[in-house]
Amino acid sequence: MNKSYEKIEDAELVALIKNEEIPAYEYLFRTWYTPLFRFCLKFVRIEEIAEELVQEVFIYMWEKRAALELKSSIKSYLFTAVKNKSYDYLKSKYAQTTFQSELLGDDQPRVSLVEEEFDNKELAGIIRDGINQLPEKCRIIFTMSRVGGMTYNEIAEELNLSPKTVKAQIGIGIQKLKAYLGTYWDKIILLIFSILHIFSDFF
Repeated sequence: MNKSYEKIEDAELVALIKNEEIPAYEYLFRTWYTPLFRFCLKFVRIEEIAEELVQEVFIYMWEKRAALELKSSIKSYLFTAVKNKSYDYLKSKYAQTTFQSELLGDDQPRVSLVEEEFDNKELAGIIRDGINQLPEKCRIIFTMSRVGGMTYNEIAEELNLSPKTVKAQIGIGIQKLKAYLGTYWDKIILLIFSILHIFSDFF
């Protein structure tokens, strides 16, 4: 790391970047890339996406360097930019689909993911309300699978049904829950941000 940049003021560092001093920009990148990546990952949950968003912030900063003006610290500027990028990403249809796939994927039970990872009653309540609105047979089977962790064969044996019927009912449950979660997506985004606000200690 270039020691010559460590003790200079933010305003001076910004001035150097505006004057196209590449080592100053590289110092900034090396200093903040990893903390920004970890921060972004808490929101978007996918490493590749977090890497891309953080890189976009640094690219934008360099491309717009001539007009760069800081109202607070460089740290605040960068974290706010990454937070805004994360929010824009989460509003996208792709992020919604990814979230739903994680929560309702066929490979393993995931419904408890929100409650375990975010420990938020309101967010977990949205999921439970969606499950409770499923048709009775579908709700029972879906709960046994996604909450109880039972296999299709175990559920079929327990309820005296064929594994094919169990699989079909879970498929119905997944589609209905995806539609239900879609209607609450904006609220889910805001809840995620409010839950993770504890990580925004740079303000």
